[in-house]
Amino acid sequence: MNRRLTPLTVLALLASACSPDPFITGDGGVGPAPMCNAYEYRGTTYDCDALDRCTETDITYRLACCECDPRLCNPDPDCGDAGGPPIPDGPAESCMSCHNGSERNDYAGDGMSNPHPFPGEPNVQCTTCHGGNGRGTGRLGSHVPPPPEIGDDDRLIRDEIAYANRRTLAGIDNFPDYTVDGVTYTALEYLQFINPGDLRVVTSGEGCGTPGCHAGEHAEWVENGPIGNAVGMFSGAAYTAGLENEIPEHRGLWENTAGDYGWRADQDDDWDGPADLVGSIGRVEALPERGQFGTGEIYENPVYNANNFGDYVTAAGDPDGANRIIPNTPLEHTYFEAIGITCGDCHLGSAGQNDRYGDFRSSGCTACHMEYSADGRSRSTDPNVNHFEPADPDAIAAPERAHIDSHQIRNVAKTLPGGAFVRGISDYACAGCHQGSNRTVMQYWGIRLDQNRDVAQGNQYPENPNNFENTANDTRLFDPAVGNNTFNGRDADQYLLVED
Repeated sequence: MNRRLTPLTVLALLASACSPDPFITGDGGVGPAPMCNAYEYRGTTYDCDALDRCTETDITYRLACCECDPRLCNPDPDCGDAGGPPIPDGPAESCMSCHNGSERNDYAGDGMSNPHPFPGEPNVQCTTCHGGNGRGTGRLGSHVPPPPEIGDDDRLIRDEIAYANRRTLAGIDNFPDYTVDGVTYTALEYLQFINPGDLRVVTSGEGCGTPGCHAGEHAEWVENGPIGNAVGMFSGAAYTAGLENEIPEHRGLWENTAGDYGWRADQDDDWDGPADLVGSIGRVEALPERGQFGTGEIYENPVYNANNFGDYVTAAGDPDGANRIIPNTPLEHTYFEAIGITCGDCHLGSAGQNDRYGDFRSSGCTACHMEYSADGRSRSTDPNVNHFEPADPDAIAAPERAHIDSHQIRNVAKTLPGGAFVRGISDYACAGCHQGSNRTVMQYWGIRLDQNRDVAQGNQYPENPNNFENTANDTRLFDPAVGNNTFNGRDADQYLLVED
């Protein structure tokens, strides 16, 4: 099988290749179908037309072909049993026929690829994850409509609060029930429809948390942990500022380090107090939200004058210690609000700002397992997804939204029964969050953040390097095919590749 092509063969193919068949994109445009018989990946050119999904063991070859055409990650019917129950009888759900094109619920069409080809449930139905009406007619009859607080595209353009909620997913679970065309919906039903891996959905027993799927294991572990509820971030900040624990039964526990605040309130009914595991806690309170868009108690309130904040710390000689923030004061409110805004973006409870190249992501389980493109544009083969938004990947604009790279779960890269292939979670899925505090991904890539451009401006302390190289030509951050000018909101002079 000639899967690696010589440069001469590649040139011949490119010179003689016919125009690829078009497919219709979600916004009505026509784009080229993938041409994978001469696909260059990591310095090697692969012929994915020659791929045998049943027998191929070269993981890089499989990965290259999946990158070219996500449908090549799907199980191949010629490879035998994929390790699951029989395909359900009856016609396809409306979402399957629209987004995949198959007449049955088997992802056999030419559209959207199989998101969950895992043994046990290799043909999970769309509505099992997303909800909605699988017997509806068209988009309006099948989709869960947005709450009025979000509304349609026109509302998103006019209302920055609505657009922020749709983009970040931060406050959707607090919206009241609403009725559209005689049907009453909950805000969580809409959240499930747009992201079945959101932790608020998962912990309600829907989406990824559906009984028989990941309920009671991953769903519970992640939601109850620091990465899911940001307990360490918020409670650690309270401890550092000298604030007394908000939860009476936690005061003095674990050398007075027990958590008290999380992104959402949570409780462990089986907690056994000090006799339980070291470091465990029984409950957390939701961090109060006071600094809302144009409303709330902080906005334009003279009580929150920064010049007076010095009055809200304990004085020297205080029996509990000096310079501790006094509880329930404007300083405490502002302190927590600043932490919630600047640090809280990177927990799994919401999708973060989700508005610029290198920072597009989802929330919950899907933040890692459904990887977004660095530029936010879909590479899916779904004919009903807009493949051209955001138009400017450095700055998304209403009503645009970012997209997953392809509609496929990522895990550890591996071949599955039935010829399916799962791509691994890449560095880019981590980079949006894990370059903020300890610069994890950038260090791994050999890049140093210089936030103030001290080196480029000749202001490096204690002295300037003799030579340096920024990352303008580093395609890991700045993709010439995309033309982005920033990565995670920073330019090439803020990411240094070489200092001598």
